[in-house]
Amino acid sequence: MKYIYVVIRGTLLTFYGIMVIAVSKVHAKNLNAVKRDYRNWVDYLCTNCDYRDHTEPKDIYKYGCKWGTWVTFPNKIAAIEAKVGPWKPPEALFRSQDFIAMYKHPGYYWKHVLDYLSDPNYTETQKKIAIYGLENLSYEPYLSFAKSCYKLYKHQRLSEALLEMVLSFEFLRIHPLVTALRYKYEKSVIEPFLREIQSYIGDTTAVGLQIEKILSGKLAEDWNQKKASNYIDYRNRLPFSKTICDAYKDFVKYMKTWWEGCLEPYKPPYFLMIRDHPGDYYMMGVESKDIVRFLKDPTHTSMEKRLAIFAMQELWETAYSQLIESACGLYYLDHVSVHLMEDLLHYSFPNFCKYPFYILDYKAAQYTLNKFISIPTLPCGLKEMAKKIKDGTLATPEEMAYIEGYRTFCQTHFILYETILPLKDRVKKQRQAVKK
Repeated sequence: MKYIYVVIRGTLLTFYGIMVIAVSKVHAKNLNAVKRDYRNWVDYLCTNCDYRDHTEPKDIYKYGCKWGTWVTFPNKIAAIEAKVGPWKPPEALFRSQDFIAMYKHPGYYWKHVLDYLSDPNYTETQKKIAIYGLENLSYEPYLSFAKSCYKLYKHQRLSEALLEMVLSFEFLRIHPLVTALRYKYEKSVIEPFLREIQSYIGDTTAVGLQIEKILSGKLAEDWNQKKASNYIDYRNRLPFSKTICDAYKDFVKYMKTWWEGCLEPYKPPYFLMIRDHPGDYYMMGVESKDIVRFLKDPTHTSMEKRLAIFAMQELWETAYSQLIESACGLYYLDHVSVHLMEDLLHYSFPNFCKYPFYILDYKAAQYTLNKFISIPTLPCGLKEMAKKIKDGTLATPEEMAYIEGYRTFCQTHFILYETILPLKDRVKKQRQAVKK
C-alpha cells in the first residue's frame, strides 16, 4: 500500500478539518465570536482571527479578557495577577493556568522576563510573578538570566530586593542556582559569579548574607529538612500522551455537537499549551522524547499521531529536521503511515497553519529533505512536495510572507489559557464566595 499515493486522502481528519473551517465561520458570525468564549481548542483554532487583525487588549486587570486572545508578555503577567488576586505565598500563583504554563515551559519566557524586569512601568509585585515563573528553568539559561539581572542592578534598573530574589527564593525549593551547586562543574561556574556580586554589594548586606547561605550549602540543607512541597508536581511538563489523546476526544466531541453552538464547561486548553511550547516535548537526537515515543507506540491511532505532528508545527528548523529524520526511520518500521509523512510537510487543519514553520528555513533543510526524498517506498507525490519545499515553492510567496509574519508575531505574543473576568465581576464573585 505504501507504493500507492492517494491524491485525495479522504481521511477523517481531512474531512473534519474542511467541515470545521466552513461551519465555524458560520458560527463565528451567528454567535458573535468576538464576545463569546471558545468551546475548546478546536473551536479556537477554527474561528481564531488573522493575527494581522490583532488588537492588543487594554487594561486586562480592569476589563478582563477571554481565553485564546493573543497578548504581549506584560499583559500575560497582568492576566496572571488578575486571576490570582492578592497573594502572599507564591503557591497561590498556581491558581492561574497562564502561570502554570509559564512555570512548566520557562525556556520560552526568560528573555521576556528580562525585558519586563528592566521596565520601570511595572510594580515589584508584578516582577516577582515573572521571576517565580522561572524557577523550573534549567541551570545554564538561568545563569545567563541571573548575570543579565546583575547588569540591570548595576545600571540601577533592578532593585536590590529583586536581585536577591533572582539569586534564590523559596518556592518549590528547586531554584536552579541553589540546586546546581551539588555538581562540581556547575559550582565552579556559579561560585565566582556569586562572589563577584557579594564583593560588589558587600558581605553584610542582605544579598551578601544570602549568597553566603547559598555557597555554604546552608540554604539547601534548610530546604532538605522541610517537608516536600505539595505542589512539586507542577515542575513536570504536561503528560504528552494523555494530552494528545484527550485532545482527539475533544475534536471528535466537537464535531458531533458543533451545530449546538453552546459553551461547554471550561477546561484548560492543554493541547494549545503543547503546541505553543513544542520544544519541551521534542529534543534533538533523543529518541525517548515525547513526540518520537508517541509516534512509535502502536497503541495510538493514526488520528492521534496526526494531532501529535500537528502540535509540533512551530518547532524551530533544527528540531523539526530531527523530527523528520526520526519519522523516516519509523516509516521503514511501519510505525508511521504515508499520511503521517505527508503531515510533516503539509497539514490540512486548519487553513491558517497548514504549513510548519520549517518550510521557511528550506535553505538549511536540504540534507533532511534529501533524506526524505531518498526513501524508495514513498509515493512520488510526497517526493515532489519535498522537492518544492527544497526550492521554497511549496507555499505561494503570499503564504510564505504570512507564515514568516506569524512566526515573528509568535515571538512577542502569547495565548491566554483562561478567561479573565472584568474587575467588577471578579469582585462580585469573591463576595458571593465569602457569603457561602
